Amino acid sequence: MLPELKINPRRMEAVARDPNIFATDLAEYLVKKGLPFRKAHGIVGRLVAECATKGLALNQVPLVDLKKRWSLFDAHVAHVFEVRRSLSQRRANGAPSPKNVVAQIKHWPAKL
Repeated sequence: MLPELKINPRRMEAVARDPNIFATDLAEYLVKKGLPFRKAHGIVGRLVAECATKGLALNQVPLVDLKKRWSLFDAHVAHVFEVRRSLSQRRANGAPSPKNVVAQIKHWPAKL
């Protein structure tokens, strides 16, 4: 399987930089600010739907409009859309944090 694997780094980067993949990160941002996840999920879900209707990406919504939805949004929300930050937050077993990926790369070749 690994010998046939073809990696397209440009495509991977393009997909990873799509702001709309950060919807969960946006909800987690609100949770870290004290909002219950269910409420944060609802706010972000409505925002995603509205962005889709308007043809906007999540990171194109002006901060003033975000603050109208919930006062917990502040200028730090821009960091939500940083790929490396997002990945580094994914630390659960099997998640894609750089540390986990390095560990898996070291672990699996010996098993395969």
